[in-house]
Amino acid sequence: MTVKECKTCGEHKPAEAFPRNGMGGRKPHCGTCRNSKYRDEYVPAKSAAYHAHKMQSDPYYSQKRRWYGVESRTGWSREQSMAALETQRGLCAICSRALKRTGRRGSDNLHHDHCHDSEKTRALLCSSCNIGLGKFRDNPDLMMRAAAYLEHHKQTPQASGETR
Repeated sequence: MTVKECKTCGEHKPAEAFPRNGMGGRKPHCGTCRNSKYRDEYVPAKSAAYHAHKMQSDPYYSQKRRWYGVESRTGWSREQSMAALETQRGLCAICSRALKRTGRRGSDNLHHDHCHDSEKTRALLCSSCNIGLGKFRDNPDLMMRAAAYLEHHKQTPQASGETR
């Protein structure tokens, strides 16, 4: 059994008491010290009271928080997203359905579509079109085959009185 010294408390503990670092080794601080540091520093800063205070003191706090996540994931700033939305006249780039941003997770239908190879954002799409592209793995050939399939199996209106 290997023993390691914690850089925070200075105690010598078994290596298993230290979280893995993702590179085959162990972190320099034992699990107990890491947990107490998290409880003392991170949790209070992100508590409900903290967010409630920020919401009262800054009317744009929730929007900033929401758009920060979008910017970090897509690379587009809020201004770039708004410009794209204006260019697209508030409509999905594929189906032309109206896009909306409610600010509540799960209820938005505005999505930043991106290329999975280059990670570059392409346009703004509605939920359905964004999910559809993902299901077809962004493969135009596969999508064209699906379109041909639908055309081939398109139902023709039946004459009145006829049944299947």
